Amino acid sequence: MRWVLIFAGLSGAIAVGLGAYAAHGMESTFGEIAVSRAETALRYQSIHTLALLALFAIAQTAWGQARGPRKGLAVSALAFCLGILLFSGSLLMLAFAGPSSLGAVAPIGGIALIFGWLCLAGCAVFRGATSNTP
Repeated sequence: MRWVLIFAGLSGAIAVGLGAYAAHGMESTFGEIAVSRAETALRYQSIHTLALLALFAIAQTAWGQARGPRKGLAVSALAFCLGILLFSGSLLMLAFAGPSSLGAVAPIGGIALIFGWLCLAGCAVFRGATSNTP
């Protein structure tokens, strides 16, 4: 799951860089609504970047190395990555380029983020049903 760390590192760097721009200069160029959209996008991006790091850490444990949970954790991580790209990415495109048909992509990204959390919960339920270990 090395790809999770690579994605998380890039996502974190982008979130910090664009967050600084949103806080210190974006409004004069793109307006208040654009800043609000960017802040929402970057908040979700940051939260899910941290979630990716947690998934990676869990995957490195004995629990995460088990076949069922490992696959579930990978699916969860992939859903978070897609959600970041589609949800945060479309909101950022709206913030920088203005209204377009890309706004319709945000809900799909939101669904991917929700699916990632449900996959994570499913990993715990599945693991709990097949093992006596916590």
